[in-house]
Amino acid sequence: MSELSLATVEAARTRLQGVALRTPLLELGGQPERGIWIKPEVFQPIGSFKLRGAYNALAQIMEAGPVDAAFTISTGNMSQAVAWSARRFGIPARAFMPEGAPQTKIDATRSFGATVEFLPRTELFTAMEDDRFQDTPGFVHPFRDKRVSSGNGTIGLEILENLPEVETIFVPLGGGGLATGVAAAAKGVRSDVRVIGVEPAGCCAIARALNDGIHEPMECDTIVDSAGSPFIFEETLAAVRELLDSVVTVPDSETRAAIRLLATKNKIVAEPAAALSVAAALRTPVAERGRTACVVSGGSIDPALFAEILTIG
Repeated sequence: MSELSLATVEAARTRLQGVALRTPLLELGGQPERGIWIKPEVFQPIGSFKLRGAYNALAQIMEAGPVDAAFTISTGNMSQAVAWSARRFGIPARAFMPEGAPQTKIDATRSFGATVEFLPRTELFTAMEDDRFQDTPGFVHPFRDKRVSSGNGTIGLEILENLPEVETIFVPLGGGGLATGVAAAAKGVRSDVRVIGVEPAGCCAIARALNDGIHEPMECDTIVDSAGSPFIFEETLAAVRELLDSVVTVPDSETRAAIRLLATKNKIVAEPAAALSVAAALRTPVAERGRTACVVSGGSIDPALFAEILTIG
């Protein structure tokens, strides 16, 4: 991550012109007294911020020389992003996804032309860490790649341009490619901006390591499937320590409430990972966070879960 900088993010923005949508900043629930704005990456062509990082990485791979195919390992959104980007470059794509991945994410990945293969969830996380695919032409790692993080960081640039007085940015934290990219960009523009990563309380290995000094795998129990981690990725931990101000957790009950709020007040369908940032902002006193922006990272939620959250809670 030492190669991640404001300069690499600005270069990524040039590559993404005409590709990624510049999403707006909207007041949460249309209530300015909350002091919370949302950055709805659900509006991207694939419904997720992952398009920014995947396309930037694949574009740089293609700049270095042609490849026959692109592939990734992902819980879902990165699979869609690589598939969409590969189709734009006219090459096939393959995605390794975890067994039990939401069907909506599997179907969406296939709809962009990718071949999907499945691995047990624990093996998928192991593959993310052990670099087994790192030297394979066309491979895009979902987060351990400064090209991916730089593309994601364009979100930070846009937040600072649309809300120059922002004081705190809440970002969902999974592998760290989104949070560290946003932090590198935002702090590169204004060093006093706070960037806070958010994990689900039921799957928060990074928060446990940072806040409690526990460096052990954990059993995950959460509705969130694309943020949080049962394992400690040491490279992610180091980058988080370097770039983020803190990492907080929120329980599923508050994530569910944030999903309902986004749906009913802003008419935005957010997946559980995307609602983490809003849930964290709502539980933080205004005096502590100040003017706040929340990255609403994606909208790939299982329809049955979404219906349950809206009707039952």
